[in-house]
Amino acid sequence: MMMFSGIVEATGKLLSWKNLDRAVQVQISKPIFFDDLKTGDSIAINGACLTVETFDQESMSFTLAMET
Repeated sequence: MMMFSGIVEATGKLLSWKNLDRAVQVQISKPIFFDDLKTGDSIAINGACLTVETFDQESMSFTLAMET
């Protein structure tokens, strides 16, 4: 059996989370070298591809539906 494990570019910390109706919004620390980040970019976090909704110098925010 073969498994693709991917390449880890960076690690980050979960800064906050907020329960929404049937979803959770999370804010994760942004690695300093993510200098070309754009809203709408897809980032794999623990194997789940998440879409960047907002970001600033220190953090990135994502919304995860219940299915995620």
